Amino acid sequence: MSARSRNIFTRREALAGGALAMAAAAIGAEGEVKRPKGPIVESHIHLFASDQKRFPYNANAPYKPAPIPVDEYVRFAREAGIDRAVIVQTLRGASASR
Repeated sequence: MSARSRNIFTRREALAGGALAMAAAAIGAEGEVKRPKGPIVESHIHLFASDQKRFPYNANAPYKPAPIPVDEYVRFAREAGIDRAVIVQTLRGASASR
């Protein structure tokens, strides 16, 4: 019996509903976006170096994103009002399928 036929929310529907409720709560009566209380933390960001000689992608990597240097991210974070960030380092040569 599927979740739909049992009349319950799927995990995806619950997450989408929660995100919508949070977005609605952040919009004020005049339509302006309010900054939430407390620090804003980017909880998971990957930054990729433009120096491919020093920091090469794995030759077999299926995903090779455009470089995002630290100084560019810091500018973005300041403009976006992000107070802290957790930078996640990928392992050179690692595969996501391991």
